[in-house]
Amino acid sequence: MARCSTFTMDGYNGRVLTNVPNFVDSNGFIRTDKKAALVSAGVVPAVASLKIIASIPAAPALNATQTSFTISLNGKATKTITFPYLPLHITWGLDLDFPIEAVKFPEFKQPQGANGTLQPPDPVLNVITVTHQGGPDDVPAECGDHDSCGVWATLKFDVVAPTVLIHGMTSSRKWYYQRNFTQSFQAAGKPFVVLPLGRKESLGDARINTMATAIAPTLRTVADAFGADSVNLVGHSKGGLYGRRLAAMAAASDSGLPSIFSLTSIDSPHEGSPMADCVVAFDADLPNQLWAAGVWLDVFVYKLTHLRQKQEAYSDLSVNEQLLYNAAHGLPGDVLRYNDDSGQEVVRNVIAYEAIASDAMNPQTNTIEWTGYVNAMVAARMDRIFQRVKKINFQSTGSTITGANVERPTVRVKNDLAVPVSSQQLSSGIPSGFLPLPLDQILFHNHSTVNSSDVGSIVSQRLTVERQAKLKR
Repeated sequence: MARCSTFTMDGYNGRVLTNVPNFVDSNGFIRTDKKAALVSAGVVPAVASLKIIASIPAAPALNATQTSFTISLNGKATKTITFPYLPLHITWGLDLDFPIEAVKFPEFKQPQGANGTLQPPDPVLNVITVTHQGGPDDVPAECGDHDSCGVWATLKFDVVAPTVLIHGMTSSRKWYYQRNFTQSFQAAGKPFVVLPLGRKESLGDARINTMATAIAPTLRTVADAFGADSVNLVGHSKGGLYGRRLAAMAAASDSGLPSIFSLTSIDSPHEGSPMADCVVAFDADLPNQLWAAGVWLDVFVYKLTHLRQKQEAYSDLSVNEQLLYNAAHGLPGDVLRYNDDSGQEVVRNVIAYEAIASDAMNPQTNTIEWTGYVNAMVAARMDRIFQRVKKINFQSTGSTITGANVERPTVRVKNDLAVPVSSQQLSSGIPSGFLPLPLDQILFHNHSTVNSSDVGSIVSQRLTVERQAKLKR
């Protein structure tokens, strides 16, 4: 065995801390004035854990009583550990906490140009230097050659998984920026990307499975660009249904996709949208049934504002189709049991599923929130459809729809002008269903204004390192 008194162990870190500018300095270290904000926002823990194995030889002489090691991380933080010399050779395991600002992070590669794509980071070198001070006889520790010393140390820390934001039908990636939804992510330094990547503004509109399959490779691209094993998904409207399919795909052992830490849906039609049924029925040339229900003109006005929309993009949002899908497909992910901070047992999926629901009807003023729609007339007619039509059942053979049956509600339909609140929540129970917001909160927004900064803040605050740790245990 070789003997050494000072040696360096090199370790590569490929984990990007954040793609939000100005949180990391030019050398890859967390800025001193930003650490508190990053820790409080749950982006990164306050400390990193270093585990190192030290091999201590037997005492060489009666007057050799102790030996010590000085360990530094990147020359920015140092700890000294003292051991007694014992009659026999012994191996000590050291568990040390180092401040997270002593860890060096790689630089996030910003895509270059309109068609730029995300690129994996170039790993950076974190250096652990171990200096041994012997006892009175200055006998060094027996540590083997430098290579074997190098494998005797591990540096562990968690950073929050990047969030992938998926827009809904008839929308684009601009939706998440229009009312400052991403503001909280940017302020907290939480890594996120909005799909689609590159020049395109919209994902396009197609069947749910088709779109999920098209999006899936991007999840690996995003994970690799942050050196991550997992991602968080946030989907608005139909984007939340894409997220459900992606979570199911990622759960397959041979998917090649990163794991999903959480899926947050915003105003998603998990139990279908009566509006979709109306549009499909209208496209199927069923004016007589709709006229009899008193909503033909309403659907016509709505349809005029969506002339470019494909029928197939609405068809799998129908109430019947979503209910059939839910009956055959639970939410993917194994059940996890643990005790929360108060000692109460929590039963949930390994993936955290949560639904944010909004209602366009203000409960205090009993008025509808029209903001964000083409005009008040269109929005008013959308509301009339919900209040007059609870469900339209139709039968189809291939691509031909043959009939429809309109059911009128007995009470006012609680809705956000596009999706009933009950459909947004998918309230089929825990652990198979979505978890509610704190205090079972229903937000006063409609389908077009739920991208506000207050909603973004709710989502951002729930995506933290601490939460990921609970999901992993």
